[in-house]
Amino acid sequence: MGASCKDQHKAVAVCLQRSPCVMIERHTPQECFEDPELKKELPLLCISQMKAFLDCKRGMVDMTKRIRGNGPLS
Repeated sequence: MGASCKDQHKAVAVCLQRSPCVMIERHTPQECFEDPELKKELPLLCISQMKAFLDCKRGMVDMTKRIRGNGPLS
């Protein structure tokens, strides 16, 4: 994993560990994202952080962004 995506990866992990799906219902983070019914219950913050992480990973493969680098977080 590239160094530019480590912050997003950590943010997603922390958000999932604090979500009700993991804390209360005792599902794994992977189950929370894969099951459509459980994914509906995830906080919007976790979903947006996961989207930012996936965009970062996608940017590592995109040739135009490989030269310029991923954009800033904000």
